[in-house]
Formats: sequence, C-alpha cells, structure tokens
Amino acid sequence: MTTQRLLCLLLTICLSQKISGAGSPSLSNKFRIWYQFKQLDFEYKSAAERKADINAGVFIPGKPAPIDTDVYYPARENPVVFVTIPRFQDGIPATLGTIVLDKNGNPIIRPYPDWSWHKKPKDCNPSRIVSVYRVMIDECNRLWVLDSGKLGDQVDCNPQLLAFDLRTNRLISKYEIPKDQWTINSTFVTPIVDIISRENFCEDTYVYMADCIWDNPSIVVYNHLNRDSWIVQDETMKPDPKFEKFTIDGKSFDLLDGILGMSITPFVPGLGRRLFYHAMSSDREHYIKTSDLKNRYLWELKRRFPTLFKTYVGTRKTQSAAEAIDSTGVQYFGLMKNIEVACFVTKGEYGIPGNYTDIVANNQQTLQFIGGMKVKNNPHNGDEELIIITSRFQRVITNTVKSGEINFRIQTASTSDLKAGTKCDQHNSEDYGDTQLQSSTSHFYFFLYFH
Repeated sequence: MTTQRLLCLLLTICLSQKISGAGSPSLSNKFRIWYQFKQLDFEYKSAAERKADINAGVFIPGKPAPIDTDVYYPARENPVVFVTIPRFQDGIPATLGTIVLDKNGNPIIRPYPDWSWHKKPKDCNPSRIVSVYRVMIDECNRLWVLDSGKLGDQVDCNPQLLAFDLRTNRLISKYEIPKDQWTINSTFVTPIVDIISRENFCEDTYVYMADCIWDNPSIVVYNHLNRDSWIVQDETMKPDPKFEKFTIDGKSFDLLDGILGMSITPFVPGLGRRLFYHAMSSDREHYIKTSDLKNRYLWELKRRFPTLFKTYVGTRKTQSAAEAIDSTGVQYFGLMKNIEVACFVTKGEYGIPGNYTDIVANNQQTLQFIGGMKVKNNPHNGDEELIIITSRFQRVITNTVKSGEINFRIQTASTSDLKAGTKCDQHNSEDYGDTQLQSSTSHFYFFLYFH
C-alpha cells in the first residue's frame, strides 16, 4: 500500500475502553463492548455467492477494515448499527452496512440499503455507493452518506452526498458535488449535519463535508434546501509536516492528512453554532462560526478570510482523528500516541494539560486509533452516550493484522459517567454557542460583495 493511498484513508477506525489519566481521578472502565470482530464478514444470499466473490477477488477475507459507525433507534425496535468500510484497498464487497447476527450468533455486515448499491463500483451506476468513510444520522431520521467515489488512490466516480429515510430505507436525496469543488485526489471523509428548521420535512439543512487531501483540503458546504454547494478553504485545514509520523502501540507509519475530525456545538434557540475541526496530521484545534460557513456570498468572492478561522493556543501534543460534542458542549476526541480519549469544555481554552481538558479513558489495548465517534441519545435507557469504533489500523496499513485476535470493536459509554470527576464535569459548559448569529465580519464581506 503506497503512502499516497494512505493519505486520507487513515482518518478512520477506532477503539475505546478504560479510564485513568494524568490530572484525573482513577476511573473504572466505563465503556461497554457492543460488538467486536476478529475480521469482517458479510451476509450473502448463499454460500455459493460468497465463494464466487472470493474467487473473483471482490471479497478478500481479512482485508475489510471498518472506519465509522452510527446508530438508529427505531420506535419499539432494536437499534440499527451502521458501519462504514471504505474501499481504499481491494477486496471490499460493500462499503456500508448494518450489523446483524448470523445463524451462529456472530456479527456480520448486511450491505445497506441492499447489495445492488455496492456491485461493480467502477461502473458509476446512478444507484451506487462507491466508498464511504463516515456517515451521520440526524434528528429527522435521515442517514447522510458521504460517498467519496474513490477506489484506491483516485476518484473513479463523482463524489456524492446521499440521504436515506431510515423509516423506509429509501433514498430521498442525491447530490453530486460539482467538479470545480474537488480534484482527482480528493478524499471526502466526514459529514456534519446542521438542521436549521424541522418544518417542511427538515428541508432547511446544511451539511459540512471535509475533504482531507493534504495539499488542498477544504470544507464543502451543502445547502439542502436550495440543492447547491460552495467550497471553503483556509490554511488551518492543512496538515502539519511535523506530525506526519504516527506511532501507535510501537508501530510507526507516515501519513499527511488534512482536515478530518469535525464536530458541531449543540443547537440552542437564539444562539449560533460553531464547527470545530482539525487536520489529521496536526496537534491543533480550530473552529469557525457556522453563520460564516453558510454565507455563500462571502465564499463566492474566491478570497481567503483568515480572521474567520480561530485557532487555539494550546495543543494536543499528538494527532487525533474523530471528535464529537455532547449536549452540554463538551467535546470528546482520541489521542493517537497516548492511546486515550480526552474531553474538552468548549467554552474554555483548549490544550492538554489544561484547565478545561481532561482524560476520560485510557487503555493501551482497546483505544488504538480512534477513528469514529458519535454522541447519541439512547431512548431505551434515557442516557446520552458516546459511541466509538476502534481498530488496530496501524496493523491494517502495514498488512500485519493477526486474524486470530480481536481487531475491531464498537463500544459505548454514558457521557455523564465519562465526565464524572473530571474537569469537564467541574466546568459546566453553558456558553458554548455563538451569541451573534451573523458576525460583524460577515456583514462587512456581504457589503463588499454587492459594492
């Protein structure tokens, strides 16, 4: 596998478990293992079909590696757990699926919405899902699928954003990202959904899509109501060459990835929101007001506006992939070298160590390379939960995965339990919003556009 191929692909996969960290009280393991895999297998209609795919090289057992997860809680039914498996290498028969149990009670992947969407990805059929790194389920029962369109090192089919109605599993929206907003090496890795209004079937929605390509990363902003998009770029989205080398559990590899981790502050009536983000190969955190991202006229000026992008002085001192923010404005993220999960009160100053950050989980075995992370409200128990997916990704990219060991896990923990006794519990995050829905800076640039 080439370094170029790894370029944005490693922004994936993850793990999480125990707890105890510097500056934090010793904590017992608050993560519960939901599913775990030695390797991924798929639900075929017959053993003959499975064998045919193996013989053709469509499915290479031991190759598929999950990157992200999300959970849908239908009324009075069991949760539906989604998993993404991007096609950055050969042998991946389906790039998106749900977890079901086979006749022996073992978890396997059922392609979503069905097998037909995943067959012959190079044909770029209208009803296709080529390669997915991350997805997001919103409060309107929609599954947003960011399809990179990428097989291996380059884009084969136009990148697209799909939305499925989870109550019917039918496609309700398809948007192909315009060609002037990506390049042949683009890798769209993370979608963040921002619902403005739930009226009119939640049509007033924005989706922020991260393209992590190292030399020209961006956020593409999609306006679902108007079915259009625009590109936003800034130097803060680029990787830092000083953090190109990753070392996890004694194994090292080089990776130069741009913007990958993104999270959004909670919606509060009368307040604006902030989109937090960071490059994969970096130790810094940034944010921008969503009111500025949504100002299409500003970005159509084709100019850079660095004052709109805020960078914290404090750092993580290591790389991080996925991040998520809970209902109180506390952010969670993984620490690569330390193999930990950290928290950050977003009304305060960023940095580890710091007064507004702490460690909520530390397990050298199960927290390696945290790449997928979601905060979900579980209606079955009333808890707000942090759900993560983990893997030994450093072994995946070096072809040293041991098939007899557990390599991938999906785990969950109550956010209140995770924060208990930490600085993120002591500093209640009340003022995480942006009190100005439209910044004065944006008003100024809006004036420039029309004059």
